[in-house]
Amino acid sequence: MFYSEIKRETLGHIDQYSMAGSPVAASYNNQADYLNRLPVLINEGLVNIRTLRKPSPVVLPLENGEEYGGMMRYELPEDFWSLKTGGVSVIRNGQF
Repeated sequence: MFYSEIKRETLGHIDQYSMAGSPVAASYNNQADYLNRLPVLINEGLVNIRTLRKPSPVVLPLENGEEYGGMMRYELPEDFWSLKTGGVSVIRNGQF
């Protein structure tokens, strides 16, 4: 979806896109204020979609770790979000 389409739909939802079938001029009422706020609000929405969604849990194999100070150290995936906590950690068949 392009920015122009998002802008059109957003203005349509708040009844600010057209009057009697003609697009509302930027100089009319507070239309310029709406147009100036849209990029920031759209960016905020995209950031929220990207960061507030919790990804599905994934079980990683423990075979690629290296010993470090009496413990095992593992490289986490690039898209790592958080380590599941709130219980006792269990290792079964080499998986955490």
